[in-house]
Amino acid sequence: MSLDSDRPDCHTTPLPIYLASGRLLRNQPFLVPIGVAPAAANHMPNTQSAKKRLRQNEVRRLRNRGVRSNMRSAVRRVREAVAAGDQEKAQSEFRLACKKLDQAAARNVIHRNAANRTKSRLNAAIKKASAAA
Repeated sequence: MSLDSDRPDCHTTPLPIYLASGRLLRNQPFLVPIGVAPAAANHMPNTQSAKKRLRQNEVRRLRNRGVRSNMRSAVRRVREAVAAGDQEKAQSEFRLACKKLDQAAARNVIHRNAANRTKSRLNAAIKKASAAA
């Protein structure tokens, strides 16, 4: 969904994102239908521990999103190298992708079996491409 400010049925509301220290990280634009409160307004924490948990979850969500993005980019680069027929680049990118997949699995961004399955499929694709060449 794009953040078009000229949509008549929605308005853009800044959604503050705070670090665990309480410092404002950034105001992220958030499209809200007119007459509807943001989802965060419906689930405001009441206790101090719940407020802290909300701050922690937000920081972790942003960190996990970066880890997942880096992992997907590494996998994509391997697939592009295999499609281009560049075996040396595919091998070097595969080693980097394995590292990114293992890091994502260690942080529980993805399941460790999913990481191993992806590594196996990438390795099989590289071997198939090298056998065809």
